[in-house]
Amino acid sequence: MPMPTVEVYSNEDGTGTGYLDISWEPIEGVTKYQIILFVILRMSNQTNYLISNEQSIVLDNIWNEKLRDKKSNNLSFDQGKFNRELANNVYMKGKETTIYILTVKKFLDSNNEGPFVYDTLLLEHHEVVSKATVKNDTSKKLLTSAKQKGMEMLFSHNPLINIEDVTMVHYKENRGKGDSWEKEPSQSLLSLFNNLNQKRLSHIIKRDLQAEKSQNTSFYKDGEAKEYYGNRYERKAINRLRAIEFHGTTCKVCKFNFEDVYGEHGKDFIEVHHLKPLSTLDEAVEIDPENDLVPVCSNCHRMLHRKREKVLTIEELKSLLRKGIFISN
Repeated sequence: MPMPTVEVYSNEDGTGTGYLDISWEPIEGVTKYQIILFVILRMSNQTNYLISNEQSIVLDNIWNEKLRDKKSNNLSFDQGKFNRELANNVYMKGKETTIYILTVKKFLDSNNEGPFVYDTLLLEHHEVVSKATVKNDTSKKLLTSAKQKGMEMLFSHNPLINIEDVTMVHYKENRGKGDSWEKEPSQSLLSLFNNLNQKRLSHIIKRDLQAEKSQNTSFYKDGEAKEYYGNRYERKAINRLRAIEFHGTTCKVCKFNFEDVYGEHGKDFIEVHHLKPLSTLDEAVEIDPENDLVPVCSNCHRMLHRKREKVLTIEELKSLLRKGIFISN
């Protein structure tokens, strides 16, 4: 004798027809549906479909569970509460810093339906300077991505920032400890900073290239930007980044290091010299950062190129430096 079944429709549009085996055993040939809201229909003879007490309890439990889920998903993030706490600088934990990275969980733990969203805010002197959103339709595990997004925003805004001037704080409305704000531990923040160091260096190099371009009189003309190095020989930021990663930021000629002399202001700064002068090339070539580029300080770079008809090699300039010989005009 076949097991009893109940005909099920969607409450919303009446199209989700299916059959549910009350015993929870699969029925061969019948498509399974995820039942969210359902009604038990009467038989054609208008008598109620008979189910056992045990089956009735099971159905009641499912119904109540679905109602609880629906109620939970109707709970929303209290934007007003967050805005008030943001305006009152409630996120300040411990020593005040110049920069704050805030991650904001925009959904409650009880929410079971996406999309799930984190906002990430970058504050300088308690003013929002940048904002981004991390979103996923199915996963709630977005805090790590929100942290990384915050660091990327920081590096884009100021890649030369000292980590001591940065605080990261996480906002979770239903944290359950009375305080919705939780500070990222200093050691964890430092690890995150160091792990994303390549992105930071990339932003530094882009800034340095832009600064070099802006110093040339031909870079700006009638309000229109022009290519400083020319289309054929354009120096790419990625090549400079690779060269610095391989060779470091100490001058290959005189051993000068900007950070050693200028402190934090000089950190990660160095110029990059092409061992094969670009002016001698007839066409664009692929640059090998390891073998074609070397880091040099500004003084040595000028001396290498001082005579256009004779660009010195690294060893030639080292020799002049050792002998204390001045190049005559």
